[in-house]
Amino acid sequence: MFPGAATHRVSRTEQVNAHVALLLRGESFREGGRGNRLTCASSQSWEWQRAITHAQVRRIANALIREGRCVDIFFATYGCAAPNEKWNDDLVRWFGPHLKDHTFLQRAPGQDQSTTLLASLKLLATYSSRWGKRY
Repeated sequence: MFPGAATHRVSRTEQVNAHVALLLRGESFREGGRGNRLTCASSQSWEWQRAITHAQVRRIANALIREGRCVDIFFATYGCAAPNEKWNDDLVRWFGPHLKDHTFLQRAPGQDQSTTLLASLKLLATYSSRWGKRY
C-alpha cells in the first residue's frame, strides 16, 4: 500500500512475536465530542462506550487473534463514581478473557494525557515481569 514503508521491507519469513499487548488509555464513558470532559453521566455515554469497546475487541484484538496472535489487553482510565460506579464492572466485562489488567484512576489536579498512558505502561511492565511475557 505504501511503497518503501518499513512494513514492506520486513520479510514475512522472519519470526514474529506471537504475543501482542494492546494498551488502551483515556477517558471512558465520555458524553460527547472534543472539548466535552463530562463522563459517566448518561445512558447515552454508556451505550457509546459499549459500542466503542466492542469495536476495539472486534476490529483490533479479534483481527490479531485471527492472524494467530495471542492478544493481552490492558487499560487505564478514570473510574465512574456513584451513582454509576457499576459501569466500571461493565467495562471490564466487555473486554472479556483477553483483559489481563486494568486500573481506574481517580481524578486529581495536574493530570494530563500522560497520566493514563503511564498507568497503562506500568500495568504492562508489571504483568510482563510477573509472568515472563515478552511482547
